[in-house]
Amino acid sequence: MKSPTVYLPRTAADELDTLVEQLAVAAMKAKDMSIALAEKSNQGDHIEIQRSSLESATETLRDCFDAVKRAMDVLQIISDEAPCSDTTELGRNSSDSFNDMLTTSDDLDEMDEIDEEPSPHPSMREQSDEDDFDDDNDSSRHLNHIDSSTSIGMPPHSRSDNSIDDFPTELKLDPMHHLLFVIHGIGEHEDFKAGNAGQDGDYPAFKALFRALQTSSLFHDVPLVLDLESIEWHDALHTPTGVDAVFDLIAPAGSKKIRAFNKRAFMDILYYSSPKYGQLIVDAVTAQMNAKYAAYRAAHVGWTGRVSIFAHSLGTIIGYDILTHARGETRRGITFPGLDFPVDTYVACGSPVPVMVLARGDVNLDACGVFTPGIRMPRCGRYANLVHPSDPIAYRVEPLFYGTVAASVALVSAHQCKHEKMTFQALAALWDTLTTPADENAAPRLDFETRRYRQEGLLELANAPAAHSTYWASEDVVLFVLMQMARPVADALRQYAASGRPMPALSHRHALATLSPATCVDLVASATVKHHVAHHARVVLLDDAHLFVV
Repeated sequence: MKSPTVYLPRTAADELDTLVEQLAVAAMKAKDMSIALAEKSNQGDHIEIQRSSLESATETLRDCFDAVKRAMDVLQIISDEAPCSDTTELGRNSSDSFNDMLTTSDDLDEMDEIDEEPSPHPSMREQSDEDDFDDDNDSSRHLNHIDSSTSIGMPPHSRSDNSIDDFPTELKLDPMHHLLFVIHGIGEHEDFKAGNAGQDGDYPAFKALFRALQTSSLFHDVPLVLDLESIEWHDALHTPTGVDAVFDLIAPAGSKKIRAFNKRAFMDILYYSSPKYGQLIVDAVTAQMNAKYAAYRAAHVGWTGRVSIFAHSLGTIIGYDILTHARGETRRGITFPGLDFPVDTYVACGSPVPVMVLARGDVNLDACGVFTPGIRMPRCGRYANLVHPSDPIAYRVEPLFYGTVAASVALVSAHQCKHEKMTFQALAALWDTLTTPADENAAPRLDFETRRYRQEGLLELANAPAAHSTYWASEDVVLFVLMQMARPVADALRQYAASGRPMPALSHRHALATLSPATCVDLVASATVKHHVAHHARVVLLDDAHLFVV
């Protein structure tokens, strides 16, 4: 008799989730094709279409069928091989064993000689449009190797029983791959353009903060492989349309500086509010993200990471609109083309989304002016709204969803965490106390408040404009984003805390060892190696089973 419960490895669940995401994309494309054919069918009993369109529809349905078949195959394998919950001992080769995905310290005896101080292993990729940073603190001059036979997956959940094997004293973590799209707000942003190699501007400073925190003690033992991609839409609006030339024609001679600001920045809000230019901006942002996602997947064959979006100011409205409308849906004169990938986390900073939703009439107000909470939720795994108290553009979104006005959650201070030399285990525990609702049935928190500096309280009105830009230079904001991406590790640690177990040590699953004179090197080449968010020129050596990086 089969047991009613089984052990399901986290990697199997992640693989199934990826297949379902592929199925959703294929089904969405098939639906778009069927809608197009249905519109043509209204023309009469017979419709005339291009043969290429019919072949494309057939190929789309075949992709959809293949995605369903792959998902069914994975489910069948899981069903056949998953051990029952009454199994007292799992074999070493069982794919469902907790230790099969998190290597314990006891397994080290079976490995090659391990370097006493292993550094985080680099992930290799071709040079992209990301800026290179000089590695002033480069400590990776010793030779390390990566065992290419080691599987890559996400940290799993522990088994439901309380045997000691469920809670090893050391967790060897697999890499967590993440791609983060960054959308700017109003105005020109030369630093967001592809190929910009300068170090000035919000985007380079933002990337530098990610690198600094990832290389700090907070994330030293967390193998997060992160890539940032900028999304620039201002040029698509102002360069080809001719709106700036017409603006100059109608502008009087006085107040030139104010009018110049209006032309470059303030007018962006008005343009986006119109169907014609709103469509142009939505198309530009969606096309860029889809194209960069496709290029990234092509350059990283087999990549199965997650994708998130970070947006600021007007960019948060653009992102919100894209994530709250289905592919092909038309609203307020704008048709949304849709994204080709699911979004894990959407982080909005300095966001006027709440007041825009109110101004559009998208809140539920009856004839007597009584407000009923409930607005469109972005289609993503998690939605976070970061607000600086002095930012006149940023507003709270929780009251529109829940109707209640609870105090915003204060962001964790990155400076304090570094000053106290916290480990990730301690950081995760602190994070849980601040972000987890006291009531298990409570709705998840959406509004998070950045720190107000002492001098801002004295001159709040004077500092209001600057407050809208502080997010780009805030370590607290970057720490918040990184913690969202490191959730799988935090979730595993939370299981230890819930069971009253001591926190485990964290280290990388891929064993790093010193290159020995006996190693038979088959190939030597130069390559660009990615370490956190920076890229470096390195020499790589390859034998029959390992990749060595100098």
